Amino acid sequence: AGGRLATDLKDTPVAYSILTRDFIDALGITNQFDASDWAPNSVKSIAGNGGGYGDDVSNAPGTYNVRGAGGGRAQRNFFIYFSPNDSYVVERFDFGRGPNAVLFGNGGLGGVSTVTTKQARFGNNFTEVAQTFGSWHNSRTTLDVNRALNDRLAVRTAAVYTDTDGWRDKQFEKVRAAFLTTSFKLTRNTTLRAEGEYGESKRNQT
Repeated sequence: AGGRLATDLKDTPVAYSILTRDFIDALGITNQFDASDWAPNSVKSIAGNGGGYGDDVSNAPGTYNVRGAGGGRAQRNFFIYFSPNDSYVVERFDFGRGPNAVLFGNGGLGGVSTVTTKQARFGNNFTEVAQTFGSWHNSRTTLDVNRALNDRLAVRTAAVYTDTDGWRDKQFEKVRAAFLTTSFKLTRNTTLRAEGEYGESKRNQT
């Protein structure tokens, strides 16, 4: 998906890594920035002004370098996306390394990263609720519901609520967001997808 060549990823001559949903859940990865810790040759960028990861809130959840060069703008489904890619809505994280990553969206010298969002699935109904707790009053709740309405129409919704403090005084982060997507099978080989997301994020980086 997203490639400019109609070839399988396993047959494409490019350094490309995928973090699957099982991997995301096993390690408790919450966003694309944290996912970069598990991508080969990736290093988080530290702001020179002492602001930590990223210069200000507009860079949240941060930037990183791949092979010593910028990792390119974050993407969602291979389109540039400027909001944080929270993992509650993600099926997988993709990381392409080096200039050959231009085959997958808006790549740069260092590579490209993108997320693939969850899709409404046909013939499969499920409801998943997850709750995690951690240090510094870290609490995170996620919801994932899929409903196949008939053979041609399916809907899926997901939501997240995060409330956590930090190891510094007065540091906190609160995230509330919801996601809705639908899939409509036009023909045997053609499916129309639509998706939308609304949320807000508040944080104080001391």
